[in-house]
Amino acid sequence: MATEPLVLLANADKWLTESLESVLTQGGYRVMTTAKRQQVLELARRHTPDAILLDMGLDLRASDNLTLCRALRADSAISHATPIILMTAGRAARAAARGVACRRVELRGDPLDMEELILRLGVYVQGKLEVDRLGAEGLSIARVGSTTMRG
Repeated sequence: MATEPLVLLANADKWLTESLESVLTQGGYRVMTTAKRQQVLELARRHTPDAILLDMGLDLRASDNLTLCRALRADSAISHATPIILMTAGRAARAAARGVACRRVELRGDPLDMEELILRLGVYVQGKLEVDRLGAEGLSIARVGSTTMRG
């Protein structure tokens, strides 16, 4: 039997965390939560989640959250295919330029559409799990026949 994918949910808002945890659990995910920015990298290294939902308001300074996002991407213990979804109060467009600096992330703003979030997360997690499976089998997505592609 396959294990349910693990989502690391980092959010300082207790009510939203409980709501997201409930929706994610009903959607077939195991959920690990933290309200502390300092714990995110440690938990991600130790438990290697299949997705990370990171609240941009986790710290008062957005630049610290973007630094955390970059650290997650740079850490060799965390799959580069792990989707990171940044959540922000207000409109996502406001933080879009900053979020691009994290590479391979998605921004979700208010109002948060839970159904859309679960659908998108499912697609991202399936892709991540496939990349991990191919890596475990010694295959590389960048390899096409005898040609190696950069990118």
